[in-house]
Amino acid sequence: MEPDRHLREALAELFKTQGYDVVEEANRNAVISRVIEVDPDVVLLAQEMVDYEKSDIITLLRRLMDGIIVVIGDDGEGELVAALLEGADIYMGKPVNYRELMARVRAYRRRSELGDTA
Repeated sequence: MEPDRHLREALAELFKTQGYDVVEEANRNAVISRVIEVDPDVVLLAQEMVDYEKSDIITLLRRLMDGIIVVIGDDGEGELVAALLEGADIYMGKPVNYRELMARVRAYRRRSELGDTA
């Protein structure tokens, strides 16, 4: 069992209970394909899918979608800054506070509906 499977399943269940349609992908290439296919409102990326030295997955996702990109990681300030500079909207450290995550997503969606995501 991959290390973040429990976290992914917990987050999927959380978003389902809040009325979101959820699709889970554990493979970064599958994530890109699924985003093209579905055009999601929110994409949650575990830090394992984001390799800042070799990849620009966040930048690519930003070009493909208008939704919210959330990165969940635990490598500290450097990762947080890199994720935000690449185009992530929200960065959450581990362990994830589920209530805070949902509040951040709701706040971001509310601001984006008003046209103020700065």
